[in-house]
Order: sequence, then structure tokens, then C-alpha cells
Amino acid sequence: MQYPIFYIQDLNERRTLMNVNLTPELEQIVHRKVESGRYNSASEVVREAVRLMADRDQLRSLHLEEIRNKIAAGVSSARAGRVTDGAAFMARMEAELIADLEVENKFSIDEDSTIS
Repeated sequence: MQYPIFYIQDLNERRTLMNVNLTPELEQIVHRKVESGRYNSASEVVREAVRLMADRDQLRSLHLEEIRNKIAAGVSSARAGRVTDGAAFMARMEAELIADLEVENKFSIDEDSTIS
């Protein structure tokens, strides 16, 4: 099904008409959204979906930038000689995890014994 989509692009209120072809499944989603009363038209549903997609894309870009910055910081630290032996780090992490699990198990056992 094709839906005409109108949107205001700038303060001059220039409008653009687009025809969008949807799969039957997507068409049903659009219909349900309109029928729910949250949206007045299929165009509103599609506009919201496009806005959400743009927000998601922007968030993904920010996450990728953050990851790149962390990688760059790690490379910089390594070049400056601030490194940790991987095996020693993993052994410390495993020991901390085991200690945390032991505390959780002790707490769980104490709770079970007081319930009876």
C-alpha cells in the first residue's frame, strides 16, 4: 500500500510528497498504530518512525565515537608503557567474581535458613 507523506521541511513550509511502499506486515503495524488513537494518520506514524530511526542512528554514531576514543586512549596508554599483563588481569577478575559469588551464595543461604 502507498501512503502519501507530507512534512514541513523548514520555516517556508515547503512540502514534499513521497509515496512509500510497505510490506503487508508493516502496513498492519501502521494501521494498528492509527487505530490505537495515538496517531491521527499513517503519515504521522511514518514520520515518527523516521525520527526514531534518525535518533537511533545518531546514538549509534555517538557510541562508535566513544568506542573509538577508548581504543585511542588504550593505544596511547600502551605506547606510554602503561599496560597490564592479560593473564594476570584475568586471574584477578576471576578471583573477584568468585568472591562476589561466594558472598551472594552465603547471603542466599542465610535468607533461606531464616525463612523456615
